Amino acid sequence: MSREVDKVIQAVEGYRNIYMLLYIMTIANEDKKQDLLQKYYPHLHRVLGDIPNYIKYQRQDAVTLWPSLAATMEYNLPLIAKPHNIDIEAYVRGLFERNTLVWQDQDWRKYLDFINPGKQVLDYGCGSGFYMTMFRQLTECNLDVWGYDRPEIVEVAKVLHEGLGSNLWAFIMDSKPTAKYDIVWLSEVVHGKDADGIKELMADVKPLVKEDGLVVIQELLPGTALSNLFDVQMKIHCKGKLIEPEDLPNECGIKPKWFRYSEYHYCIGGTIK
Repeated sequence: MSREVDKVIQAVEGYRNIYMLLYIMTIANEDKKQDLLQKYYPHLHRVLGDIPNYIKYQRQDAVTLWPSLAATMEYNLPLIAKPHNIDIEAYVRGLFERNTLVWQDQDWRKYLDFINPGKQVLDYGCGSGFYMTMFRQLTECNLDVWGYDRPEIVEVAKVLHEGLGSNLWAFIMDSKPTAKYDIVWLSEVVHGKDADGIKELMADVKPLVKEDGLVVIQELLPGTALSNLFDVQMKIHCKGKLIEPEDLPNECGIKPKWFRYSEYHYCIGGTIK
């Protein structure tokens, strides 16, 4: 594995070097991760900026956010060095880990205060089901929440939540929902699509929102360490883009009612035109 890692590092450059380093950190052992971190951190720091709470995460043996972020990036990117079977489990668990690290020191209850007890909520493109967990905690389980995603992702997410002792696994669907909901939540779904893809997405979502309901779109806030990593991903993949908050309503065809901002995200609640 060490020879393979070294060979890949030498074979790529620029943004591709950054991405491949992130990928390598998902397959390297802990000693190798530390070596890579010491060797390449100054360069990555110049390109990506500060990684949040770097020292604290290192003490927790998480090293940085990079390993879990890399696992999520791998799913959507063609590998540069050679063909490789995508590890869906690493992708889904990486999503859960990354979101846990990102939100653990933020006032997420205030950020998500539009989620009220008794509501019916759909997490469209739920990934690991992380936000379903947050919604349940916010309302002390007094909430009907469902998740929807592609079958290969749902399969892992169900196992993940069953292992956590959560019954949310029973509410994650791999077939498109047909019911109507008070809130349809889309987190980090829009930025990976072109204009036609966004139109198709919103056309799929519109029938799922009750007449007096809300669609809430969350995206990465441009200019942070977290969003810079995804910017690298999209530069390599040549698909999608980071969207500024003021541009999101027009991009998605929604009439905004309110905006919320956190350290790394923003979300907009509104109705689909």
